[in-house]
Amino acid sequence: MLRQIHVTAGYWLFLLGAVHLGMQWTRFAAAMKKQLPSLARIRLPLALKGIAAVIILVFGGMAFAERDVSSRLFMVYAFDFFDDEQPAMLFLLDYASIFAAFTMGTHLLLTWLSRSMARFLPKQS
Repeated sequence: MLRQIHVTAGYWLFLLGAVHLGMQWTRFAAAMKKQLPSLARIRLPLALKGIAAVIILVFGGMAFAERDVSSRLFMVYAFDFFDDEQPAMLFLLDYASIFAAFTMGTHLLLTWLSRSMARFLPKQS
């Protein structure tokens, strides 16, 4: 029972960490540009950013479903183990894409909400 609670807490921490990074994405990106000035010079077209976002969200969503993370979040599985037949790199890529999808999804949702709510707030002078 303790192992199952431990695994469930680990999955929640993983996803909440991604959500937290998505909430702080503007700060994180600014810090990265300050630490790595070469990143600040890279300008990507908006269409390319949109395509990359869709790919990350779709691949992360597929990995989330294939790995059945939602069942692990609510203690449906009694046992959770690593499949030795599967390449470790595929495992890491799947979970990196899940993390990226939750991070990006949170950032996009909060950006959309702040822009939507700005219409209803009084203008500051």
